[in-house]
Amino acid sequence: MNREEFLRQFREALEGKVSEQVINENAAYYRNYINNQVNSGKSESGVLHELGDPRLLAKTIEESSRFSGGRESAQRSYSGSYGNATDYRQETYSNDMQRTDRKVTTIPAWVVALVGIIIVVLVVTVVFNVFMFFLPAILVGLVVLFVYRWIQSILK
Repeated sequence: MNREEFLRQFREALEGKVSEQVINENAAYYRNYINNQVNSGKSESGVLHELGDPRLLAKTIEESSRFSGGRESAQRSYSGSYGNATDYRQETYSNDMQRTDRKVTTIPAWVVALVGIIIVVLVVTVVFNVFMFFLPAILVGLVVLFVYRWIQSILK
């Protein structure tokens, strides 16, 4: 597939699902993107492979258009590795869907350190208690082993 075939499939997938303006803007964006990538040294087939299926891209734009409720799209300027800045209108979610007013709470470092110390003390205490619980059995086992070896050394 070449870029013209890619753009043709892209346009066909969008026809009747979004406005002609949205189709033209997105087709122009992808045409510029492909051209700039090819001009920067990438192969056309490699760029098209990275972009993927044009029908899937079209489906994404169609879904984005549904979320925006058919309202006018917002302006976004693209520049940088794509050459000169170009205005590109992208469908966006409504402002209330985009923004979430969450309060971020940070925990002071001293609280984190205190909790860490408490956890270490608890772990050491549990390990010590387990060791103390089994200590009589360990001592009896060591005494039995010592006596057994002592008796073996006498009998030899």
